[in-house]
Amino acid sequence: MLLAAVVGLLAPGAGLADDPAMPTPGPREQSAEELAMTADADAGAEHGVILDRTTVFWWKVAHRTASGTITLPTLIGHRQRAKVFSSEARDIGNIVVPWGGDGMTLEKFWAFAVSEDGAVRELARDDLEYREEVGTKSWSAGSWRGVLAGIAPGDVVEYGYVVVVAAPLLPVFEIDRNWPVRRLRYVWKPFVVAHSPAWAGWLSNGLQPEIGWNEGALEITAQDVPALIDEPWSPAKGRRASVIRTFIVNAGLADPDRYWTSVAKADQRALGKFMRGDRAVEAALEEMELRADADLPERLRTSYAWITRAIENTDWSGTARGSGRDREPKVRDSVRDVLKKRRGSSDQIRWTWAAIARRLGARVGKLHVVDRTEVGSLNEAFLSRDQFEAALVGLEIDTEDGPRTIAVDPASGLPFGDVPWWYQDTEALLTLDGSWRKVRLGTSPPARNTLLTSASVWFEDGNELVRSEWTEQGEGQFRLRRRTVLRMEPEDRTEDLRRRCRAGTNLDILDARLVDPGVVLAPWHLACEAEWFVDPAEPDLVVYRFSPDGPWFPEAPDVGRPPRRTPVAFPFPERRVSRVVVSPPAGFRAGTLPKPVSVRARYGRYQLAMQVEDDGRVLVRRMLELSRREIPVEEFDDLREFLSIVREADRTAIPFVPLADPSGDAAGPAPDGPEAPR
Repeated sequence: MLLAAVVGLLAPGAGLADDPAMPTPGPREQSAEELAMTADADAGAEHGVILDRTTVFWWKVAHRTASGTITLPTLIGHRQRAKVFSSEARDIGNIVVPWGGDGMTLEKFWAFAVSEDGAVRELARDDLEYREEVGTKSWSAGSWRGVLAGIAPGDVVEYGYVVVVAAPLLPVFEIDRNWPVRRLRYVWKPFVVAHSPAWAGWLSNGLQPEIGWNEGALEITAQDVPALIDEPWSPAKGRRASVIRTFIVNAGLADPDRYWTSVAKADQRALGKFMRGDRAVEAALEEMELRADADLPERLRTSYAWITRAIENTDWSGTARGSGRDREPKVRDSVRDVLKKRRGSSDQIRWTWAAIARRLGARVGKLHVVDRTEVGSLNEAFLSRDQFEAALVGLEIDTEDGPRTIAVDPASGLPFGDVPWWYQDTEALLTLDGSWRKVRLGTSPPARNTLLTSASVWFEDGNELVRSEWTEQGEGQFRLRRRTVLRMEPEDRTEDLRRRCRAGTNLDILDARLVDPGVVLAPWHLACEAEWFVDPAEPDLVVYRFSPDGPWFPEAPDVGRPPRRTPVAFPFPERRVSRVVVSPPAGFRAGTLPKPVSVRARYGRYQLAMQVEDDGRVLVRRMLELSRREIPVEEFDDLREFLSIVREADRTAIPFVPLADPSGDAAGPAPDGPEAPR
């Protein structure tokens, strides 16, 4: 009834982009204030500064298009004006309109640069190119992009647009970005009936923007916003950036406890409906042949291993095999149908295992998890499931210290009790038996996330050519690499494997392949072959030094230089073990080998040792363990020193001496020999 009443408010074909709430172009000349501006390194404006950024999301009541279709559109208006101080800020002239594709119309656009002498250069609407970012045969979404060429120090650059989207959109407002901002203004004007518009903030770096409602519109303003700090191995943007997210909630559920209790009860009903099928679960338990004397933890682990083998994950099977699996009958959302057809989606596999675990006597619920690289952290004031990336199985067990929650994801291919790293080291929301609570998910220990590299290195062609073959085998979180690679198109996959084998070196990669490419949920297993030319080892050399450093020695992270302003954050704790066998060049043998290196620090440990095998080859064993995922700024200098020691030790060379030398010692100084190039 309401829709029919308001359709007449906008005539067919009315110019929505002319709405007075939308931003309009600024002056095509520099003001006296802009002309007087200079770089300010102390304020983070060494290369450039955003003078003004305004974005408006305006929900219109209703609109009849020229074809007669009735829509509830969103007007999105944006204007940004910036000052350039150095050539490092030229990318301010890279224009992106992130609203393109079906259901989105770019109604207005302007972009220009004004030099200090008053010259104006423009980028026209027709100069923009559409770039599809997601899409199918019948649907596309992407962005419009263009470049204002010739940006020079002293220029003022402005661009803006008005886009009409044929649906109401909930905006996400990012406060801090790559450049400092003098003035920032965001506006959201929703149109709702019997629901409450609201917002929730993820604020960091001490930012406190002004946020309030004004005549039904949410308005966010801030001044002198510093640039988002980006350093090597910084925490993910979701952890560093300040963001305001909007949502709509039923007016009767505006209280967080009431809202999340309603979610918990809905989860309880959904799980109960899915788990109907006791006979199918009993038949599966009989097939597992559980030990009669096994305790509950062992039974849960056995059932977990069984379901990962017995049930095909339809989310991944087509990825690896390229077969027409989508033409097979759909699996209904019930434990009975999943166990009967022996296949299901990731969610169906999770809830099927939950049904089995509950039948074994465990308490299970839904564990809603956030992706810490995107959202950053759980915010219970954000009354929406949109903050969650997935729902895993929450297994609750009793301990001496009270209930403990274990996150379980039988669809991931990871060991029991382990989940993908982007869900770790953050809070999750557990719903169990109609109630909810927040739980903290820890990180998996480094010994569980192990990458083992085995390599053979030898000389050919008069010692001028070095050849190598090696494999990488990864467990724990390294298993997820396989899923990432198998999602790629064949050409992209080939290039990615070659890049992984090259690992930042300039080696000529002869072969790069994934072992068992038809299997998705399996350990990571990469096979590589390479060659490179070196200065030949001549028999008259006193000592020929050869460094075994190469792609088979995963490089120690480069965390940058002091001063450090953000914590150092690695994806997950890890252990990388390398075993490299080096054959001596023709006419040489191993001399006196360097002493072993062993370093232990708060952040991990490192070991390097060499020994001569019975066949004369040199075995090099190397281990680098990073035991902490995040290191605070206060400990940066110590971490950097530890990693510096690792990099120096990795360059330790093997001394080879001529076969005619009876001493076996590296006598006297000798020039450095070739190293596997990085």
